[in-house]
Amino acid sequence: MKFGGTSVEDAEAFGRVAGIVCGRREAAPVVVVSAMSGMTDALFDAFATAQSGGEAVRAWQTLGEHFARHERVAAELLSRAEADAFPATLARAGDHVESLHV
Repeated sequence: MKFGGTSVEDAEAFGRVAGIVCGRREAAPVVVVSAMSGMTDALFDAFATAQSGGEAVRAWQTLGEHFARHERVAAELLSRAEADAFPATLARAGDHVESLHV
């Protein structure tokens, strides 16, 4: 089973996916979850910004609204401790992106 895009666009959508997967648990499905809605295009846009001479920092900043959405979903679906740790994970990813040279 593969889910991505609008099927994982927010916490409610993730809940629907979880229901579908749980309903097929006896079949022991393999589940693949790809990018949330709009994320792939945003990544391509950020890379295009960096490739056209834009700074990696600016390219990373263009993704901010998408990562904020990820944080909101994490806050709704993860335990409090996991949700509290999630922004640090995103920050480490941002630090890595900012250190890249195109």
